[in-house]
Amino acid sequence: MFTKPFHNLSKTDTNIAGGKGASLGELTQAGIPVPPGFVILANTFDHFTDTADLTQEIHAILHTVNTDAVHTIDKASEKIQALILNSNIPEDIAKEITTAFNTLDTQYVAVRSSATAEDGADHAWAGQEQLVELRWIAMHQLIGMTTLILQRLVELETV
Repeated sequence: MFTKPFHNLSKTDTNIAGGKGASLGELTQAGIPVPPGFVILANTFDHFTDTADLTQEIHAILHTVNTDAVHTIDKASEKIQALILNSNIPEDIAKEITTAFNTLDTQYVAVRSSATAEDGADHAWAGQEQLVELRWIAMHQLIGMTTLILQRLVELETV
């Protein structure tokens, strides 16, 4: 499972849906008007990188980073983004996101990110391990790619 509709999420799902996703689930279940939507779950990134055979390459790039030299973070981010954007999204992910999008029956959507390792009860984002921080950067690259998929779907449906 790579997606979950808001109405099936709650505050206990922060680890799989991020803080924003879990909060949207809580708001929906409380009857507060929230436009219909879904969350792309955290495991999607790992499945994507494993299936696209990117995990080792991403780890190798991340190990070249010197967090005291910001330009190395920028270079790593650019390389990871290029790897992700030049990879095909696995069919099972694309199919599930497409299905979830089509159930919304709308032409326009808002795409937001919500890392599962952001500020929490036991930690603050600023205190996270450097590798986790860089993994967050890579996750946001996947979110950007997902945004492109959704934009292409909308373009295809309007043609």
